Amino acid sequence: MVTSSTASSTLTFLPCLDARLPTLPDGTPPAYPPPPAAVGDFSVRDQAARAARYDPLALVKRGKPVEAPAPVRDGMSATSGRLAIVGLGPGDPAYLCERARPALAEAEVVIAYAPYCDRVSALLPGIPVEPWPIGAEAERAADAAARARAGGSVAVVSSGDPGVYGMAGLCLEALYELGWDGRSDPEVEIVPGVTAALAAASRLGAPLAVDFACLSLSDLLVPWELIERRLEAIGAGDLAVALYNPRSRARPHALERALAVLRRHRDPTTPAALVHDACRPGERVEICELDGLRAEEASMDTLVVIGCSSTRRLGRHLVTLRPRRSREGGS
Repeated sequence: MVTSSTASSTLTFLPCLDARLPTLPDGTPPAYPPPPAAVGDFSVRDQAARAARYDPLALVKRGKPVEAPAPVRDGMSATSGRLAIVGLGPGDPAYLCERARPALAEAEVVIAYAPYCDRVSALLPGIPVEPWPIGAEAERAADAAARARAGGSVAVVSSGDPGVYGMAGLCLEALYELGWDGRSDPEVEIVPGVTAALAAASRLGAPLAVDFACLSLSDLLVPWELIERRLEAIGAGDLAVALYNPRSRARPHALERALAVLRRHRDPTTPAALVHDACRPGERVEICELDGLRAEEASMDTLVVIGCSSTRRLGRHLVTLRPRRSREGGS
């Protein structure tokens, strides 16, 4: 049981100011390429997000206009911007990557999903933070990219790892759409963090010790038909799986539907677990068998782990056994 906790801190809300966007040597604004066509079964951005990416002065937050990024400071070159994309880890600051604190401290402002601002303020009291609502991830990335391209020093944070269901991909995409060369103007640093699958696995033992899959059950951006196809592939491939975002008020039956798919491929006695609030105060672990896993116990703060044919329950641990190479014949 984790007993450490972070002290609550008062948030500092910063207004966004007018931006000075990058210009060409003749003073004219650069011409950005048209938005790329959607790829695959769905588009990862809606029309508001598309507009935000190609016109940072028209950013939209939940249908409400958002003021533009902060201006370039006096004496600052338009090519001296910086963007840090930082993973906050699972929750307990003891599991925070050592580089995360200085990367955040170097920023003029940290922008984040509102609940994560509390965590940043607890880590670095007094640091300016700017909360954004859930569902505005594409707009948040466009805002951060525009500020950094204009010479600002900005940090964006994600829970867990920013490259696993986090902000890293959106921020990089937004930068390249603004003409970034991938090297400087701005300088970009991605600070890794412990993602929920690894945090939960550490509490269980070693359920992901061999090949495994991670899958989000949120159909906010991915249609359920695609999620179900991926579940079928995971089941057929006999992979242990970590399920993110298993159940919410808007999706009360998502986990039950996912379990129905996996149960077609797995023995009902396959070891499974629900890890609630991994590496955070209130952590709770439930180990069970696949057939007895209670979907109604899960929430958005739960990481669901379902083993494969080589997963065993050994005492209080779940262990997916590694294949052992035969030594016969000197091999």
